Amino acid sequence: MSLAEARTMAPTPAKKGPTCTVGLILDVLPEGESEALVAMMDERDSIGRRTWQGKDIAGLLAREHDIAVQGETINRHRRGGCICESR
Repeated sequence: MSLAEARTMAPTPAKKGPTCTVGLILDVLPEGESEALVAMMDERDSIGRRTWQGKDIAGLLAREHDIAVQGETINRHRRGGCICESR
């Protein structure tokens, strides 16, 4: 393929990398729990503030599922600052 032909096509986005810790957690939680985790990470109040802080979600995961994760890891995943494709 020539450069002229390639220029007319959009490049394929490169995979960011392996799944981050939050993505791995989503993979191992039961379906209903993983859906709840995603909802908790996305949920906002009426003025747009996050309802759940990362540290609170991390605490729940530790208590309810014996999963150790830092609140900042959850926040990084929320921001899209991780290398995960599971957002």
